[in-house]
Amino acid sequence: MPLQLTPHGHLVPYPPEQASLTDSAARELAAAAGESGYIQIAALVERLKAKEHNVAAVIIYGINPVYQLPTALGFKTALSKVPTVVSITPFLDETAGYATVVIPVSVGLESWGDSEPYPGVYNLNQPAMQPLYKTQSFGDTLIAIAHKLGSGIDGVANF
Repeated sequence: MPLQLTPHGHLVPYPPEQASLTDSAARELAAAAGESGYIQIAALVERLKAKEHNVAAVIIYGINPVYQLPTALGFKTALSKVPTVVSITPFLDETAGYATVVIPVSVGLESWGDSEPYPGVYNLNQPAMQPLYKTQSFGDTLIAIAHKLGSGIDGVANF
């Protein structure tokens, strides 16, 4: 079953029995279901719950999994085992509360963007207002982080 979102970008809940999948079972189901986003998240959670995992950081953008995922999945517990959790969000939501680093970004009304409201219909979104705070768009944030880390993107500049 593919990942489904409401028109506001929230995850449609899935049955809790899918939350206890093993890594290999999750991969098999993901292949059969067309790489379901939920199955991929369940596989990540199982990986993070393992005693020895090599995940040094989790970066979360555009979703609030602590609130939206079923409690039975154990996402909060798995997230607590990661040394660095970065939440890139315009809101101080539940996931930001579990993050070690919160990077604010502009909301859609404050930044350029694109969208696909219906399959095959593409829009360019123009900002309706200046940012209220010292924030920038997600893309500009990624570019700024890349430059700070010394691995800038050739020919790309921050606006």
